[in-house]
Amino acid sequence: YSYLQIILIHLIEKHNVTQTKNTKLAARFLELLSVHIKDKRNVVDYANMLYVSVDTLNYHCKLNFGKTPLNLINEEVVKETKRLMLLGTHSIVEIGYELNFNSPSNFSSFIKKNTGKTPKQLNIDIKSII
Repeated sequence: YSYLQIILIHLIEKHNVTQTKNTKLAARFLELLSVHIKDKRNVVDYANMLYVSVDTLNYHCKLNFGKTPLNLINEEVVKETKRLMLLGTHSIVEIGYELNFNSPSNFSSFIKKNTGKTPKQLNIDIKSII
């Protein structure tokens, strides 16, 4: 091999290792998110569980998903809200408390901001699908 070929091979291998590390951190974040969605909604909490800085977590999420960790957390909270509404075993207020919102108004504001609908409207839309 020429020196140039050796350098290129080394760079390719290094790139693949870096890419794997990036993907593993992002995947681990999603795993933690699915486990802790009902009790943790702060990016700092997830960064601490992953032993990385918030900036590092932000970088890896944007690189792998094109979204910030906060965007991903909020999307997951909305998905969990929809799941609980589909089950039909909880009232809207109970869903808010189950997802660790400290008041129905905070839950309502969060849902309205992230879906454009009130929790009641969202619930009606969810129920009309089935």
